[in-house]
Amino acid sequence: MKYKVKGLHGDHPEVVFRCDACHETLSASLLEAGTDTNCPGCAAVLNVPATRERAEWKRDMASRLREAATRQDAKDAAKQQAIMLRDKKDAEARAQRQSRAEARIQTRPAESIRAYATKGVMIRRATPWVVSGLSVLLAVLLLDIADKVNLAEWPAGLAARVVVYVLAGTTLLIGIIWLAMVVAAAVCELLPFIASNGIRSHDD
Repeated sequence: MKYKVKGLHGDHPEVVFRCDACHETLSASLLEAGTDTNCPGCAAVLNVPATRERAEWKRDMASRLREAATRQDAKDAAKQQAIMLRDKKDAEARAQRQSRAEARIQTRPAESIRAYATKGVMIRRATPWVVSGLSVLLAVLLLDIADKVNLAEWPAGLAARVVVYVLAGTTLLIGIIWLAMVVAAAVCELLPFIASNGIRSHDD
């Protein structure tokens, strides 16, 4: 029986052959090679040829599947290696940043740290004095305004005068309170020093 295989190196090859009885042209899948089929023209039972080609095609397909699996495994391995390399670089970069930060902290002069601390202490100590001085200055300015301007001529002169004097008195009181706090803090800081000197003099 004469036959021809089409698409032997493809995914769906087929066999074209003729019926020996009626010469009808038939086609079947290569996977059906070696099986029996009926001729549509005369109903004769025919055996689909190309069993050798079917075996060859199966071997070729198995080889291609193995190659595809190998390529996919290689791609997966390369991808995993790239991920590991990226993670390694990220870890090294983090370690370098941390090392540089620790080096900056270790090389910072102790004098600078003490200077910053002293500056903060000076600001905290100077704040009450500044507030006290500003409060007294504001109170003096308000009293001066009350003396120079005739508030009684205003529509609500008496009320305005009372408000100005109340503001001046409140501001002056705030300044005095801040000043008292400063003095009290200074006394609290000096008491241990005086006490230690007194004890030392008594021992001498």
